[in-house]
Amino acid sequence: MDQQTATKFDIEALGKAFETGDAGAVLAFYSDDHEHIEIDADAPPNSPRTRTGADAVQYMHDAFGMMAANGVKVRLENPVVSAKRAACTLSCNFPDGRRMLANTIFDLKDGKIIFRTQLGGSVEGGTTVVDDRIYVDTEAGDLLCLDRNDGSIIWKSHLGSTDSNSTPAVVNGFVYTAAEDGIIRSYKADTGELVWTYKAEGGLNQKTKEKNGFWASPIVSNGRLYIGCNSGYLYCLSADKGELIWRHLVRAAIWGTSPVVDDRVVFGDKSGYIYELNADNGDLVCELKIGDNVDATPAVLDGRVYVGAFNGKFYCLGEDETANKQDLSPTK
Repeated sequence: MDQQTATKFDIEALGKAFETGDAGAVLAFYSDDHEHIEIDADAPPNSPRTRTGADAVQYMHDAFGMMAANGVKVRLENPVVSAKRAACTLSCNFPDGRRMLANTIFDLKDGKIIFRTQLGGSVEGGTTVVDDRIYVDTEAGDLLCLDRNDGSIIWKSHLGSTDSNSTPAVVNGFVYTAAEDGIIRSYKADTGELVWTYKAEGGLNQKTKEKNGFWASPIVSNGRLYIGCNSGYLYCLSADKGELIWRHLVRAAIWGTSPVVDDRVVFGDKSGYIYELNADNGDLVCELKIGDNVDATPAVLDGRVYVGAFNGKFYCLGEDETANKQDLSPTK
């Protein structure tokens, strides 16, 4: 019988190995036949730089030797680990103050790295895996689709002169993402072809110099896309055409993602309020101030909302059945 539990991958130990600059310590985390894939200005997605086995090992030794000779320090940042994959940003810090970021995805087997793909920009949002494809945004302004079996790049679409913190939503053959330039975009999942865009306008920032941007991730439910904006608007668009169905203005910027549960959109804002809106028409169902900035994405289960805030407290909220108006209240 095949063993079903894989060895746990210790990404913290990998980070320490990178910081010491010891190529041997880092390579101890890699399988002997691992594949190393890079894309950059000289190696575009349709012609990536690929090394395997002994060539990949030698490249690592040479790279560490060059960094040591030039006083470059490497730090592993923003680590994310699952049972079969890990991701991080490798920050290469030069003595003159320059900083180069290499976003990296690892495919794991028995606690070893099977492949590593450098994407040309750091990743601050999440990663979406659907079937045999990985979808990820980068701070370099790219949306990429990778083969989850070997990390090769299937397609890459450039968002423009912006960056994205969003986790792409992949639904019914389309990929949806948003960026700090205030634009929501839809692409064909198989080719990366742009389908539609929607630009956020107005809101709390129209009288200030603050830009209308998206730091949240899109949620797609029942043919509609929901996302909060730095302008204070919660948007509901048609998923097929990107047309505005409704928008609801709250007290402050919305940075967290807005799950849709039981026909309600649940989210927080930077004024410290938690809101529930009617998913169909955007009307306010209930709200509650919990005292501080709420950037986190709420979790909703069995009629309760679970969320943390900047004040260092974690809340469990439920409906106040004694109130004349339906409101949220902390549960005991």
